[in-house]
Amino acid sequence: MKKELVLGNDQMKEKQIIVFGVTSMSTDSTLYTNLLVTKMNNFAKKQHLLVHVDMQSISKLEQFAKTADVILLSPELSSMKETIIKEYPTKTIEVIDMKDYGLLNAENILKKSLIAKLEKK
Repeated sequence: MKKELVLGNDQMKEKQIIVFGVTSMSTDSTLYTNLLVTKMNNFAKKQHLLVHVDMQSISKLEQFAKTADVILLSPELSSMKETIIKEYPTKTIEVIDMKDYGLLNAENILKKSLIAKLEKK
């Protein structure tokens, strides 16, 4: 049985959101982004949204972009947005707002990414 999410009158399959950042296993940025991803997944679960958020290093973009419905870039990767859009024109690609990222505002980031996905249709 397929999972579906109802937003307004639209029914959708579970959405895969991947946050790409400049990450390695031991940086503070990685821990921070991991906390943000955890908060986003927790918010989605509380709201009964069929969304899964994952985190990957930008070096793995080619490997994971194919499975993403939404590609979120951490603020430090904002300069790469246009290049990534050209590489993946059918994907929804957004840069996380610096303020939302700094405040770990998972709710706002998730809402903006889902709205961007709906507008892309």
